[in-house]
Amino acid sequence: MIRVTDPAPHRPADARVRPAPLCRLADWAVLLLVLLIPLATVGSVIAVTTGGPAAADTATSGPDATVSCPAVGGESWFWAPSLGLPQPGTQVSVGEPMALEAYPDLEGGDFLVRFRASTGETVCADVPFGTAAASMTFSTPGDRTVVATTLSRFPTWGPDGPQPWYESPPSAAVPVTVLPVVQPDVAIALTPKSGTGETGTSRQWVATVTADGKPLAEQQVSFHATMSGAPDVSLQGQTDASGQASFQHTRATAGQDALTVSVTAYDQTATDSGNFTWIAPAGPLSVQLTTSGTSGVVGSPLEWTATVTTGGTPVPGASVRFLGQLGGQPDQDVTRTTNAAGVATHSHTRTAPGTEALSVTATADGQTATDSGSFTWLPPPGTPDVELVLTPVASGGTVGSTAVWTATVTLDGEPAPGIPVDFRGTLAGAADVVESNVLTDEDGRARHSHSRSVAGTETLTASATLASTDVTDETTWTWTAGPTTSTTGTTTGPPDTSTGTTSTTPGSPTTTGPPTTNPPSTTGPPGETGADSATDTGGPTGEDDGPPPTPIPPIDTPEPPPADAQPIDAVDLGRRSVIPGGDLAVSGAGCAPRSTVEVLLAGEVLATTTADGTGSFTVRAPVANVPLGQYVVRIRCGNGHGEAVVDLVSTVASSTAPASAASAATVLTFFVLLGSSILKTGTPAGT
Repeated sequence: MIRVTDPAPHRPADARVRPAPLCRLADWAVLLLVLLIPLATVGSVIAVTTGGPAAADTATSGPDATVSCPAVGGESWFWAPSLGLPQPGTQVSVGEPMALEAYPDLEGGDFLVRFRASTGETVCADVPFGTAAASMTFSTPGDRTVVATTLSRFPTWGPDGPQPWYESPPSAAVPVTVLPVVQPDVAIALTPKSGTGETGTSRQWVATVTADGKPLAEQQVSFHATMSGAPDVSLQGQTDASGQASFQHTRATAGQDALTVSVTAYDQTATDSGNFTWIAPAGPLSVQLTTSGTSGVVGSPLEWTATVTTGGTPVPGASVRFLGQLGGQPDQDVTRTTNAAGVATHSHTRTAPGTEALSVTATADGQTATDSGSFTWLPPPGTPDVELVLTPVASGGTVGSTAVWTATVTLDGEPAPGIPVDFRGTLAGAADVVESNVLTDEDGRARHSHSRSVAGTETLTASATLASTDVTDETTWTWTAGPTTSTTGTTTGPPDTSTGTTSTTPGSPTTTGPPTTNPPSTTGPPGETGADSATDTGGPTGEDDGPPPTPIPPIDTPEPPPADAQPIDAVDLGRRSVIPGGDLAVSGAGCAPRSTVEVLLAGEVLATTTADGTGSFTVRAPVANVPLGQYVVRIRCGNGHGEAVVDLVSTVASSTAPASAASAATVLTFFVLLGSSILKTGTPAGT
């Protein structure tokens, strides 16, 4: 506010206004004196600075004294009124009303105060109660000078008619600075700024408008989407109380949209942009395996590639498992991730010849796809052509029968006699069966046979080394549960005899003994030997209600215990004889407390348990379906070792049979190790 005051009044106490015409010379003299004095003391120019022109600026008088501004004139006054401005340096913003007040030292009469800015704004105000009030508003920033001037409402009358009261009426000035209006910072943000989606599916974008970081409501926002080969899309929306406007948009064709949102507020235009990629709807996941060739020399690299697509579109970032399997060689099993083209690659080599099975499995977005192939590894040029073929291929038989496999070894296409062949059978739920150093005959053949007491699919592997070349082959045999071994039957053909060294698990002691005689085949013609496979389902001829069978000579003899073996006390098998597939209740003492106890028959672990705190144990062991005969039941627990002999017969004779007691000592004998000697002990629990 500009306040105009009178710091030094000049009006005499008896001053008065004389509005009558001047008729006397003395009055003219007095009037002349009055006019000359203020010209020298009032109306001095006040130095100011001015801003630019302001044609649009406005000025109004106070609410209780709205008047127009006349030309300079006045009444006859006997003194010069004065104006003062005690508040220099006034500041006001563009568009903000500036209050003006003036307090002239005048009383009564028809006069007024005019306020005029150096940029042209003008307003006049009456002085009804000694105060002139008005206001001004400026539309442009800059420095200005506001001058307050006292004016007479009516002219002064002289001899020649109306005359101005003063040549320069009394006035006062003050500088005013008009400041620009500071506008808030307007911003707009688009979310999401990027992404990928299927064509034909509507997607939503949100534009958020703020002013100095605060939500700006009720603002008109424009949304534009442009894509090559497709029509432009323009949408309009208004911001809500959160300053957000939402837009829905989709495309019918694949491609990339360029997105733009804009808003204009506070004389500012803010924009933001992004992009979105439209893709065709995804189809089923697909993977294709390709290799650098169909065959190659061992030691050379094989590069295989998996290309993953969905609906014909590459799938980046998919997980691909590469699995390569070659008999006698470790599996190649690695996982790779597809690149931007949907391609993943893997490279490896082999050190032995053979045909490797290859497969790739891709996983992406909850889908899985698989493809497979093969690659043949060839021996290096000039090396002997060594081959091992294991037969039969993917065959099977019933649990308890004896299966026979044949490994045929050739060198440059000719039989290779005298070559050691190692066999290993692996079946879930049963111990591995291992037979080593089985020599090939003059036809380059080596045979292996064994039985199983549990059903399942067994993998049998044969391997040999010839001419510094390792060869291997494998096959499968499916053991199926069958009827209980028949109590009657007729055997035909001579037995199949092979010689070798057998161990039940890797690293366990091996037993080298006389040739093992397998029961003859019941399916082949009389006199046939050396067949690739044979099955034994029969036993000694007889009926269930006949006399006890004659004990069969031992086919598994006790082996000497290790030198440092500790004795296991009071081993009890619970019965003198048992049929294949039956159970034995095995108990004993002398093991290390809490040690693992294994019960073995014919090289196969029948049962496993844990000794108690005193070293005692009890376990029920199912007897393997192996050929009839006398077997050694072995007990192992840490460094402890014990053995007992049991007779596997086609039927278990009643304890009341006449020959039962007589043959008991021959049928079943218990052995307990004591140092390096063998001690006979124990009482059978019954038949």
